[in-house]
Amino acid sequence: MAQKYQPIYEALIAGKKPDESLWIELLSHCRFEVCRRIKFHNFGFLENEDDIDRLVHDFGYAIARSIHRYDSERATFKTYINGIIDNMVIEASKQFNKRKREKSLEIFHYFNSDEWKNNSESHSILKEEVEELNEILKQLTTQQYNIVKLRLIENLSVEETALQLGISTKIVSNRLNKAKERIKALKEQNINSLKH
Repeated sequence: MAQKYQPIYEALIAGKKPDESLWIELLSHCRFEVCRRIKFHNFGFLENEDDIDRLVHDFGYAIARSIHRYDSERATFKTYINGIIDNMVIEASKQFNKRKREKSLEIFHYFNSDEWKNNSESHSILKEEVEELNEILKQLTTQQYNIVKLRLIENLSVEETALQLGISTKIVSNRLNKAKERIKALKEQNINSLKH
């Protein structure tokens, strides 16, 4: 790859526009690598086409802006390109988690507001969502349910959960991960069944 995309490096260093077909091929490689990393890191929340398109678009700017940092003595051009892609996918994950935390805080404040307390329509929507979540939780194994309850509902630490259940912290983490995967799959099933 270092040889194949070398003309892109040379054009960008010279401040010129790279060969269009080679540039498109590089962006196609970027798209493939972004998708591969999303699957590898289990960042399912980034799997929609808009997020992938945005990352590929941002990659084009990132490589052009940072091309002067590439040092052929330290890494191949492929390694350099893939490093940029890694950083972008991880940064997108951090931004997603930050937005998720901010949204959770907004929701918390809303539930404590007078607007929420005086809105019966909101109560019925929340009731439906809670019922859906309860149905999903009922489909977990007893072990998974107990760990979800202690870790996510009662907010116990991994160590406290392990102590309470008489199992190792590693087992707690493994079962929690499996429970999260199961919850995600069940939610997707519910969404898909609503579409049909």
